[in-house]
Amino acid sequence: VRKTGGFDGEKIKNNANYVRVRENSNEFAHCAKMGTYFRSSLQPYLKQLCIPYVHNGVLGLFQEISRLDLVSLRGERKVFIGLQSEEAKSVIERFEFDKNLPFGTIFPFQYALDFDEGRLLISEFSSKQLKKVQGATHINLQFLWIGLDFEHQSSFVQNSSAVLTISLEDAAVLDLEFTCAIPENPVVFGLLHLAYFQRVNDVDYDLHTGGLKIVGFR
Repeated sequence: VRKTGGFDGEKIKNNANYVRVRENSNEFAHCAKMGTYFRSSLQPYLKQLCIPYVHNGVLGLFQEISRLDLVSLRGERKVFIGLQSEEAKSVIERFEFDKNLPFGTIFPFQYALDFDEGRLLISEFSSKQLKKVQGATHINLQFLWIGLDFEHQSSFVQNSSAVLTISLEDAAVLDLEFTCAIPENPVVFGLLHLAYFQRVNDVDYDLHTGGLKIVGFR
């Protein structure tokens, strides 16, 4: 008679043969916790966009960052230490919340972030170059700073600029500027949020389409 297989919880906890499993499990749990903390700070924006599998993407981001911790023992590597490495900035800035729809394919414009003034500048913006979305008549653009403490996860700060609404029928080429206060938290992310909507008889209908992009990190 074939016996029930599967994992033995007691062996995984104590057997030397499972040391790698325990190490991987510890780091996975840590990165999942950091991912939840990060996503909580962006919850209103992520909820509006309905991005599929965003949890998995954010988890993968923090697993990659934790591997940049070159001082902790295997199984104990931490995100907040990995964030201090020189490579962390490039890892974060190439991250896409929606891997199936990279932000650059929606919003193909150059931008510059000023950490001293808390300002985001977007050069030569034109609504005609935006990705076409069926039924959309306008977009909302908003810049935000997210301040976090990945070591203690005690709280987060979310500061946002005024929302800029632009008609998709407006063909003007514009230089856009967004400003808001920079949080004093140990880790700060700058993000740009784009949402498409349809305006009918002065009523706005959210299309749950757009994008969110990390445009800077410190």
